[in-house]
Amino acid sequence: AFTVSAALPGQKIDLTPPSVTVHMMAPVSLPAHDTSATFDIIANELGALTCYLDGHAVDPCVAPLQLTNLGEGMHRFEVAPVDLAGNTGASVAFDWQIDLTMPEILITSVIPAEKVTAISSLELVFGVSESAEVTCELDQGGKLPCSSMVQFNDLADGSHVLILIARDLAGNFSEAVSYVWEVNSVVVAHIDSVIPGTSPTSQRSRTFRFSSNNAASFVCALDGAAFSGCQSPVSYDNVPDGAHRFEVRAVDRQGLLRDGEIYDWT
Repeated sequence: AFTVSAALPGQKIDLTPPSVTVHMMAPVSLPAHDTSATFDIIANELGALTCYLDGHAVDPCVAPLQLTNLGEGMHRFEVAPVDLAGNTGASVAFDWQIDLTMPEILITSVIPAEKVTAISSLELVFGVSESAEVTCELDQGGKLPCSSMVQFNDLADGSHVLILIARDLAGNFSEAVSYVWEVNSVVVAHIDSVIPGTSPTSQRSRTFRFSSNNAASFVCALDGAAFSGCQSPVSYDNVPDGAHRFEVRAVDRQGLLRDGEIYDWT
């Protein structure tokens, strides 16, 4: 036995499930920095719509639908359609991310490492905590895009400031990171102390301590002899009676002989 159900005269049988499309109207770029979102919902036929945000029902489910006060992280907006005949269509979901965390820049190496240097170039390497675009600005000369390593050459003597700023995919800006250093091409050796420090003296030994204003090596000479490499401190023993002269000079990283200082004693 079987039963035949027929529509009433003029009544249409509808067995076709409805469909719905979901379009995010705002924000226009993802991941988003905004804590709100607006969706357009279009169903292909009349019926009822049920909206869900992260698994929780949203009422009313009408277009345009604005969601506010959203937290940072991943979100899912989902719409399920039911037409007037009671047919249930496939739900449509839209996933997006809200990113409110600003990126961080970390300088990992600088060559030369000294904050005061005779070298007229700079090589700086940095990392960023997430995918981001980074701009560099040297001495207020305008922002330029830069990669994880920046190089500057032929820098003039004086103080220099390099400022790095990162902008992540959501539009969050990092704090500005600055690196300040000075180029001083003048390298000079200075005698810091002499023991004993009296002249004339009856002692036949002398110890000299010296340094330079920039990274350098040193050469020393006693009583007009040829210069030879030396390191602080330098001591001379069994010095004979008479007048004596100690001279120390700096040698810069390029191997050029620079200025120094002379000490005379008797």
